Amino acid sequence: DGLARFDGQDFRIFRADKDKQNTLSHSNIFALAIDQDGVLWVGTDGGGLNRYDAATESFKSFQYDENDPSSLSNDSVWSLYVDSKNQVWVGTRGGLNLLDRDTETFTAYQHDEENPRSIANDIILSIEETSDGTLWVGTRTGLSRLDAETNDFTNYYHNEENPDSISDNQVWDILEDSAGDLWLTTRYGGLNRMDRETETFEAFLHNEDDPTSISDNSVFHIYEDSRGTVWVATEKGGVNIFDRESKTFARYQHDPNDDLTLSSDDIFWIMEDASGSIWFSSRRAGVNQYAPAIQR
Repeated sequence: DGLARFDGQDFRIFRADKDKQNTLSHSNIFALAIDQDGVLWVGTDGGGLNRYDAATESFKSFQYDENDPSSLSNDSVWSLYVDSKNQVWVGTRGGLNLLDRDTETFTAYQHDEENPRSIANDIILSIEETSDGTLWVGTRTGLSRLDAETNDFTNYYHNEENPDSISDNQVWDILEDSAGDLWLTTRYGGLNRMDRETETFEAFLHNEDDPTSISDNSVFHIYEDSRGTVWVATEKGGVNIFDRESKTFARYQHDPNDDLTLSSDDIFWIMEDASGSIWFSSRRAGVNQYAPAIQR
């Protein structure tokens, strides 16, 4: 229900208003990104892409136009990413888009059933650039790697007959951590770590008999904080911290008898602020703050 800005004490809410100019194009917010110039980009589910002007506190929208092939390919924006060249990539329900800032037009990368080198699917869930400059894209039906020279994609899919394939095709999030490991979160197949040399995947799955396994196989988000701690957000199992040496997980979950625990086990996103506090957003129970210094 809009975009909330928190200044440390109070929230200000920005919402779409059809009776006013330069407001948000839609109040359902799915993705945010800040570019190297400090500009905030806002992805909405139904209103396209918005660019926020902090000086005027106004928004400019970019939307699909069926008469303009260089417009945004779809108005449902589910993921945003700013790469090392300060280019804005926009993941929609109708393909991957690259914004040309000078002309304010878009180049779309879309799935073509007759071209195996096209992107795996048009529903784009996640985008990540690794340290070697490679762009990785998580889609609803597989993982795609873009070759910047040819604009071709290499796609990786789950194969039930290959235990080294990705464990599930819905790739919700991608992270290259400080150790150089490439992590993928999936909708139903837990957490995956990819070996890019062998192009194989190691899956970390929930095991009801092992309290040190990941708490849920539906994993929304993975985040590495400034201390090198890897946090994993799940749909029904709260938050996990991954121990690289033991390959085990410590769980942080909601306890109805303890007000200092998570407000919900349905955690969608994790972020660290400038003070080192970790913030967890739930889908239905608000926002939680964790202070590592006091561990609560």
